[in-house]
Amino acid sequence: ETYPKRCFVYYANLYFMNAAPQFYAGVNATLRLGYEIAAGTTVTLHLPGFTNSVGAYGLNVLVENSTSYDAVRAGYDTTLFNITSSTNFTWSARWEEGSYTDNFQDSKIVLTAYGYQNFNDLFWVVIPKTRNHLIPVCGHPRNDKNIQISTKSQFFYSNATSVTETNVIGPGCGKKNSCSGNGRCDYCTSTCTCNQGFGSIEDQARAVANDFLPDCSSRACPVGPSMGSIVRYDTEHNGTYNKISQHMHGLMECSANGLCDRKTGRCKCTPGFSGAACQKMDCGGTPTCSGRGRCLPMKRLASSLEALPLSSVRVDYVNVNQSQQASWDGNMGHTCVCDSSWPVGLLNGQTQLAEYFGPTCEKRRCPSGDDPNTRQKDETDCEGIAQTGRHVANKELGQYGNKCHIDCSNRGTCNYKTGVCSCYSGFKGENCGSYA
Repeated sequence: ETYPKRCFVYYANLYFMNAAPQFYAGVNATLRLGYEIAAGTTVTLHLPGFTNSVGAYGLNVLVENSTSYDAVRAGYDTTLFNITSSTNFTWSARWEEGSYTDNFQDSKIVLTAYGYQNFNDLFWVVIPKTRNHLIPVCGHPRNDKNIQISTKSQFFYSNATSVTETNVIGPGCGKKNSCSGNGRCDYCTSTCTCNQGFGSIEDQARAVANDFLPDCSSRACPVGPSMGSIVRYDTEHNGTYNKISQHMHGLMECSANGLCDRKTGRCKCTPGFSGAACQKMDCGGTPTCSGRGRCLPMKRLASSLEALPLSSVRVDYVNVNQSQQASWDGNMGHTCVCDSSWPVGLLNGQTQLAEYFGPTCEKRRCPSGDDPNTRQKDETDCEGIAQTGRHVANKELGQYGNKCHIDCSNRGTCNYKTGVCSCYSGFKGENCGSYA
């Protein structure tokens, strides 16, 4: 057979005695191995974040005689003393110091057996704090997966694997409600790194008011393109910067048009805006558009032949995409396209002005007609004319057969509340288009 063979550690419990960050601690290791222990068998306890070199780190000033035992440098080892165990033979222990530049990630205790033990027998080994001065630089969570065990003998070995159980070291984030189950605790600083949606770095950068609680109990609100905001950054661990919002219309909480309720994660929109992220600019009117029109977003207005300014060609609103700055308001900006009892547009048989008009379609035009006093000209003929007063390269002019709307035939005053003409003296008719 080929040796050494790989075996397993059946059980490993490490209990750190009198453990607190930056104070001396002892170690009680309770183990059950999957193979026989013989003289020379080593059991390695991998203890990242532990040191025996108090002078190499800014340790607690209360550590007694902190300079007297500063004897172990990174990459070196020292003998540990007063080892006791439940076996009928002795153990020696050696400390191998990691480097403080990576927070002592390679620190370890190497136990060496000087006797025989059957496989699957439970035993314990204790390394006391007295004389050994093992110090957890930071706190550690319960059942810390970074604390591992590996073993090696002439015939068997086991690779480094997480121990079964460890006790907690330090206060952790207990005072921060254990991060409310919505984040990860840094046991060195006792601070929470909150998950997305509960105050993460990105959440904070996109918040109008960065009022997230440090215990990750606050809720983030939906985001949308803002009408105007300062470009935000977040700082990574290496000190570089990442843009969170790529331009002044970047994604912001509640679209920067409202405030977030941190308890519910819902936006309280500023008057005039609505939607889950306050991303919609309301059209106004009670009911909306006075019940005389449709409230449409910018992207639909661009393709509507009835919306002002009139066009005879349907167009796309750029590419309605957050990465396209020109189309940031494609789904935000809304306005009313008012109803009309006659077709509206620039084509033959259409009229350039709708029956209802105004910001909320609150007004009504009066009946239209040709001015009876100008027999040489038909004011209702809108061929080649833009009645709204705006055209681009002749693309927004009325075509053959297109109509202009002339309230009361220019021979009366229109009541825009009722849509009824009051004819001047000498004229009559619904549109004042006839002589009295």
